[in-house]
Amino acid sequence: VKIRAAQRADAVAAEAARAAGQAVALPGVVGHQDVAVDRQGAVGAANAYLAAAGETGNVAIGPDGTSIEVTVTTSSPTAFLALIGI
Repeated sequence: VKIRAAQRADAVAAEAARAAGQAVALPGVVGHQDVAVDRQGAVGAANAYLAAAGETGNVAIGPDGTSIEVTVTTSSPTAFLALIGI
């Protein structure tokens, strides 16, 4: 159960980061300058994905606007402790 919960958290974090990565700063793209992330749009997109997936987490955009880190916090009931009433 714990392994599946960790795998799900990893998958949700990856998808939230992908959603955030779609939020690029359009002036840079249109002007053929270096592409950077629209910080507000990226954080909003990642948080919206997390909410839709029923998960909570943190979204961080790198200082140069070219990296995104999503951390998902999740919990899962333990099967073995439930057997003894904990």
